[in-house]
Amino acid sequence: MNKVYHIEFKEPIGENSHFYFGSQSAIFEDFTVEQVGISHRSLSNYHDLKFGPYENKKVIIRLGWLKRKKGDRGIKSKK
Repeated sequence: MNKVYHIEFKEPIGENSHFYFGSQSAIFEDFTVEQVGISHRSLSNYHDLKFGPYENKKVIIRLGWLKRKKGDRGIKSKK
C-alpha cells in the first residue's frame, strides 16, 4: 500500500479545494507556506499524521493509504 496525502483547503484554490500527493514534500512543490499555513519542516517535525489529521485556519491535511490490485503483468506463466 502507498501513502496518500490529502490536503483540503478551506477556501478553494481556483475551482478545487481537494488535492492529493504522494509525499509531504510534494505538497510544498505546488503550494507555498503562506497558502498552506505551515512549513514542511514544522509539519514533519511536530505533527505525525499517522495519529490524526493536521488542521489550521487554512487547510486540513490527512494521511491515507492507496490500495492497489496485485497484478501479474510482467510475470511469465509457467507451462
